[in-house]
Amino acid sequence: MTWTIPKSTQSAFRRGDSGIGVFSLQKALVARLNVVMTLDGSFGPATEEFVKTWQAQKKLAADGVAGPVTQRSLVQATVDARDAQDPAPPDKLLYGFAEGEGGWLLAPVNWSTPGGVDCGAFQRRVYDEDFGSDAVIERAFNTSYQCDLLADRLVELHGIFLPRAGTRDGGLPAEEKAWRLAALSHNYPSGADTLSKTPVKSLSSYWTSPQSWVTSVGYKFPDGKPVATPLDWCNFYAGVLGTYKGNVTKFVTRWS
Repeated sequence: MTWTIPKSTQSAFRRGDSGIGVFSLQKALVARLNVVMTLDGSFGPATEEFVKTWQAQKKLAADGVAGPVTQRSLVQATVDARDAQDPAPPDKLLYGFAEGEGGWLLAPVNWSTPGGVDCGAFQRRVYDEDFGSDAVIERAFNTSYQCDLLADRLVELHGIFLPRAGTRDGGLPAEEKAWRLAALSHNYPSGADTLSKTPVKSLSSYWTSPQSWVTSVGYKFPDGKPVATPLDWCNFYAGVLGTYKGNVTKFVTRWS
């Protein structure tokens, strides 16, 4: 089997479709339903029946089409299963990545950054040199695998960041800030590393001055204030200053 990464995101899968997106759907159904299926990337009668079975279990319209609602339910169930394991990130922290990075879809793609493409529910990057590797592409679109990988990395980073001076620099409880910095590291690893080591009051002016890489995106906080500085970006993404919930951390209600 030779997989090709699609050039655009397909938001619904139905009978007759084929490709790595259908493989991702099949893989998720096998994991959540605990069934056996040929993972061939071909949406045939068996895949359709398993989609209907899953939809019926979740009290969704059992039409056999894996649209955004059905995909969201599969991604959410994958995160819920990982949250039940130990050690795990705070409950529902991974929801933020599923929504903010992958839009709750199983097989989104983002080609906007040269050198590769971000793939799957948690936007794992596949680099140009790996485009010919079926194993790499399958892992990128394997929702359970990527969920586990991200959860394990967040736990690891939390342990690294927790004792550092910047993490314990007031504003937020150190436990919570370490998790927020771990979440930030998924998007801005050098920023998370710096903020874990350096108290905010000791940061250089770069962090509090508008930067084009931030302003060019055009994001705003709910009060209308533009996201303009690197520190704004860190707070907007993961709420590291404690003045905003953070786009990928907003579902968490308890941090310890």
